[in-house]
Amino acid sequence: MDASADLYKEDDNRLVARFKNGDISAFNRLVIKYQKKLYSVVYKIILDHDETNDVLQDVFIKVYNSISSFREESGFYTWIYRITVNMTLNRIKKLKSAKLTRIEEINVPTADEKNISETTDNNSKLQFLRYAVSRLPEQQRIVFCLRQYEGLSYQEISVITGKSIGGLKANYFHAFAKISEIMKNKFNENEQHK
Repeated sequence: MDASADLYKEDDNRLVARFKNGDISAFNRLVIKYQKKLYSVVYKIILDHDETNDVLQDVFIKVYNSISSFREESGFYTWIYRITVNMTLNRIKKLKSAKLTRIEEINVPTADEKNISETTDNNSKLQFLRYAVSRLPEQQRIVFCLRQYEGLSYQEISVITGKSIGGLKANYFHAFAKISEIMKNKFNENEQHK
C-alpha cells in the first residue's frame, strides 16, 4: 500500500497527542497531510502563489506554537482551517493597507485573444471565474471558496468562521449572484468586441 495513503488514514488526534508528547515527526505528518488542502483554500481566496506560501508558512508556525492549547473540542481539521481562514483574512487586510494587493491585478482575457484550442477556452473561463471571485467582498469570497471549491457544509464553515449558518447562506447566495453578473458582463463585453 502507498505510504501517502496511510498518512491520510492516520488519526489527527493521535498525531496531535504524539506531537504534544514530543514527537516532532507527528507534526511533520500533520503538515504533509494538510498542506495541499490548505494551499488550495488560501490560493482560491488570495489568488497569488507567493502570498499563499507566506500565509501557509505563518499558519504552520502558529499551529506549531499553539497546538498545546488545542483542546480537541472540534476536529483538528476544523481548528487548522479556522486558523488558516483567519490568517488569510489578516494577510488580505495587510496587503490592502499597504496598497500591495495583487488581487486587483488578475488578468482578464480580452476580446483580442484568440482561443487556439479547447484548453485555451477552458483557461479563459477559469480566468473569468478567478477574476469574478477576486471581486467579491472578503466574507463572500471565503464562503464561496470553502463551499464551492472545498465542498464544506454550512455547518463546517460556521464552525471555521464563527459566523451563523443563515449569514453564510446569504453570503453564498450574494457571492453566486455577483459572480454570475460579473461573468455575464465580461462575456457580453467580449462578444461585442468580436
